[in-house]
Amino acid sequence: MSKTTLATAADTAATAEAPLTRKLPQVDPNRVTVDHSGFARKSLVVRLPPDLIADDLKEPGTWSRVQRSADKSLRQHDAVYLIAFDQTWVAEAIVSETTPAATGQSAT
Repeated sequence: MSKTTLATAADTAATAEAPLTRKLPQVDPNRVTVDHSGFARKSLVVRLPPDLIADDLKEPGTWSRVQRSADKSLRQHDAVYLIAFDQTWVAEAIVSETTPAATGQSAT
């Protein structure tokens, strides 16, 4: 009986030490609305996916689908109003950096 208890404790310890991997959620471009678009920058409202946490906002991969959208891709200095899926929190952000490919410009 103690052998089973030891095995269970060892399994629990191994599970606790294993790093948890989580798939990075991506923002759906259909959930991005251009509030207004000016000459130099635009303002967007984004309804975030249900499994996204605030820390994911800084990850470029979160925005990869949006960046492939010609009319909704983010550009430097764009203002973004972000709404959590369950509306428990919101955030306002200014885009600090994008890549040339993300803005639809040539990479050369």
